[in-house]
Amino acid sequence: SEHNDGKGVKCVITFKPTLPPPAIGEKRRSNARADIVKCSTHFHENSSLSELFDAAITAIGAEARFLKFKIVAKALRTSSFTAKYSVPGRSALKDMMLNTEDHFTEMIDEVITKPKAEVKLEIVESPDNRASETAVGGGEGEKETDSRKGKKRQLPPEEETMAETIMQLKTAHHCSDRSCTSWTCFVGNPSATHIRLTPLHLQTWAAALVSHPPMVLYGLYLFLNSS
Repeated sequence: SEHNDGKGVKCVITFKPTLPPPAIGEKRRSNARADIVKCSTHFHENSSLSELFDAAITAIGAEARFLKFKIVAKALRTSSFTAKYSVPGRSALKDMMLNTEDHFTEMIDEVITKPKAEVKLEIVESPDNRASETAVGGGEGEKETDSRKGKKRQLPPEEETMAETIMQLKTAHHCSDRSCTSWTCFVGNPSATHIRLTPLHLQTWAAALVSHPPMVLYGLYLFLNSS
């Protein structure tokens, strides 16, 4: 890079996370807020929008583990966060949305004209991004508490097992390919075609795992090839 002694464009990051869901029975102040994370990183001026977000999430660290995104048709696709940028100094680019490759190009074109190649990036986690995070302190099988009646609703054991198996499959087959339009894919090897795992695929696969583990792979092969 030609900027900052070869390090590239400096990115000063402000990350505003959300609080995880409260544990069952936990009381929380209405104005409670998670601590803001501030850090910085560098990226090459010829990088892409995806590479910038990857670098920012890496710099933020553990607090950003819930942030997921893809770049589809040169646009940011995510329900995890929103992003804005500002170019320091005399620039009209203040609090600008960073949602597309065109936004990114406009940002870079402005940044590299400055004596100090630097950009400020603000990432705000979406309020419901951690809604599915398991609450701490709940007993096995607990899913919800009815505060009016003081009763805990539980899923039947078979539904609980199915739900856990589907979640395990989603985690194991999460697609990290930023250019893929699906969040969950079945990929035999790095060069293979991605097969999108729909809710029906996942439910059928989970049912096979729960009921007939030895036949799972063969059944999955037949099911996917009949879709």
